[in-house]
Amino acid sequence: MDISTFLSQDVKQIVVDIWQASSHLSQLQHKTEKVCHKFETLTCRFYELITSVLEENQLSTTLDFHTAVQELCPLFHQLLFWDFESDDIERFVELLSNWFIGISKQDIQDWFKVEYLSADTEVNLCLVLKMLYICSTLEHSLRSVYRLKDGHDPLLLRDLLSSKPLKETFGETRMKFLQVLFGGPLSLNLRNLLWHGFISPNELPSMYFHVLLFTIVEMSVFLDDQNLLVGMKKLPLVQKDFVRGVLNERLATTLRSFEANRGCDVANMNELYETSPYIPKSMLVYFKYSLNLYRSRRFGDCVMILLPQLEHLLRCRFSFCNKCPERVMTAESTEFYTTLDDVLSSNLKQGGENYLRYELGDNFMVLLRDLFVLQDGLRLRDHLSHGDVKPLQESDQIDQLIEFLAGSHLHTLHRASPNDVIIRQISLNVKKAAENIKNILEVRKRMFKERSLRSRQRKNYICLLCSRPVLFAGLRFLTLYILVLIHHHGFMADTPQRLLRKLLQICENVVTFTSADVNKWKEAVNLMAKLSKLIPGL
Repeated sequence: MDISTFLSQDVKQIVVDIWQASSHLSQLQHKTEKVCHKFETLTCRFYELITSVLEENQLSTTLDFHTAVQELCPLFHQLLFWDFESDDIERFVELLSNWFIGISKQDIQDWFKVEYLSADTEVNLCLVLKMLYICSTLEHSLRSVYRLKDGHDPLLLRDLLSSKPLKETFGETRMKFLQVLFGGPLSLNLRNLLWHGFISPNELPSMYFHVLLFTIVEMSVFLDDQNLLVGMKKLPLVQKDFVRGVLNERLATTLRSFEANRGCDVANMNELYETSPYIPKSMLVYFKYSLNLYRSRRFGDCVMILLPQLEHLLRCRFSFCNKCPERVMTAESTEFYTTLDDVLSSNLKQGGENYLRYELGDNFMVLLRDLFVLQDGLRLRDHLSHGDVKPLQESDQIDQLIEFLAGSHLHTLHRASPNDVIIRQISLNVKKAAENIKNILEVRKRMFKERSLRSRQRKNYICLLCSRPVLFAGLRFLTLYILVLIHHHGFMADTPQRLLRKLLQICENVVTFTSADVNKWKEAVNLMAKLSKLIPGL
């Protein structure tokens, strides 16, 4: 899928274009050294600036929000270059650990290890990961303040930000600023852009990480000054027993099935991602980064990066299957985006059947509903994105879920079937055999023209030339057969696994016989002859 951006025009303008239009400020600031300030100076200056910008702004129209971001850009640029002294960082870590339940002090310390003005994709991905954590943790912590005041729990973040209890606690100015950052389709909407998988790391200006970081620092200092951190009623996280309990027999059986094939899919996942026509090029870096996190046993971080992209990939397939390509984009100012509830529902909101079920199969659709949608199911993305669950980096269950989610991508792209893995291996071996033959032909042809072939090599070259038509015909036939299996789901489901394993064995042997250090062309031709006995109708 070659779509350069999934941001609508309004969203791109407020998130990206306004920042780029003010980039000269960054270049000017970059000529000066970073300056360390005491936190009192920082927080007072921060509050004064946002008050001067937002005091008269009603934040009721698209223009209001665009104007607010434009006028806040000088502040955002300053935040890029403000630094914290070590003593201040220690105090902030202590304050945030008292307010941000479920996040360790080490995690919070890592938030302050910031890369400045870097265009490196790996750095951007790291910042995205930190922002996912900060957004979910901040939301949970705001809910804890609301619960302390009201006793109830508002459903949506935008309702939380406009609520009377939070305005009374933090003041009108701070809540207006949070509305600029998170207040729905008219705003920057950073939390939803990140957690619903719409924005690529290279589209997200790094300054927004600094903005989020300093926002939570300023708010925590304010809470401490008002003595609100002491004895604050904290909203408890979902217990581990909940995660264990909702892994019902159907889901557990599926995970055990995936466990039997673990390692095989993961080993080939990087190549699968690179060659898949369904993964947008702008989002490919997320998939590769998730595999790096997985290999490093950072399973919780892997979940955080992979979940938004799984949702986005499903949204893209949903939009394609139901012929509504506009729904892959972020919402315009008057509408909301397509969520997993929409994607995995049996019917479309406007009426009619959801044709994604024919792409994925009913069993896989049911499994995805168990994972993400059903109220008594795991609802993994909801609990993580709203800060209800702390990601467990070394959990066996998270380990299994991560591998299953990685496998979910594989099945989403290549149709869910028990034969997927074998077909994938056959394809790779067919490609490798063709490359072997092509490379050896080029080398031997050059050596023949240079008259550098020895007598035995000349005979082998002649044998290769005679064998080439049969070998390529056999490989082309296997390729067509695989295409038929992939694009005709019922045919693939009815194909005996025993047959596919025999085909795989033939392909693996052909790769061996056509390798540069073996060159057994007659043996490779004999293997191709076996195809007529194995494949029905040939």
